[in-house]
Amino acid sequence: VDHVLPISIAPSAARLYENMVYACALCNASRKNQKLPFHPGEQSLAEHLAVTDNGWVTGLTTAGNDLIDRCHLNRPRLVEFRLQTV
Repeated sequence: VDHVLPISIAPSAARLYENMVYACALCNASRKNQKLPFHPGEQSLAEHLAVTDNGWVTGLTTAGNDLIDRCHLNRPRLVEFRLQTV
C-alpha cells in the first residue's frame, strides 16, 4: 500500500483510506516523498496512460508523463512483464 500524499507531506492523512492506493514496492520506493500527480482512485489510469505494443507505457497527459517518470514505469523488468502478459 502506498500513500497518495506521502506521510512526510501530510502526516494527518497517513491512516485515511482515501489516501491509500495499491503499489508495488519498487514504484513506491521510486517516487520517494513526491506526491502522485493525480489520485488513481479518483481518475482512471487510462485517462493518463497507454501501453504500446512494445510494452512501454506512454503518457497521454502531463500528469501521465509525470507518473511514468516518478515511478519509473518503463524499467526493463516491467516492460518485459507487460510483453509477456498483455
